[in-house]
Amino acid sequence: MGTLREMAAKGPYPLPGAILPFYRIVAFWKSIFKRMGILGEYPAAEMLENLKGVSKLGKADSAFPVKPALHYIAVTAQTEGQNKNLRMPFHQIEKYFL
Repeated sequence: MGTLREMAAKGPYPLPGAILPFYRIVAFWKSIFKRMGILGEYPAAEMLENLKGVSKLGKADSAFPVKPALHYIAVTAQTEGQNKNLRMPFHQIEKYFL
C-alpha cells in the first residue's frame, strides 16, 4: 500500500482542511418528502448518540479517521410539474440544523 498521495487520483493535492480524501465520512441522512433516512426518526440527543456509536464502527480502518455528518436532502428532483426541483421549507431545514 502506498502513501495517500500515491493512492489518490492524479491531480493537485487537496487544499488544507479538506475532508476528502483524508477521512471516512459516516452520515445519517433524511429526505422528508420521500420518507427515507434516519435523520429525525429519534429525538436529537438520542440520534446524535446513535451517530457517535455508528461512527466508532468505522475506526477499524485507522488509515482514515471518521468524520460523523448529518446530510439533509433539501432539494429533490421531480418528474412532473413546471418546477422540476422541490425544495424543503426553511422551517424543516432549521429544525435539524439550528
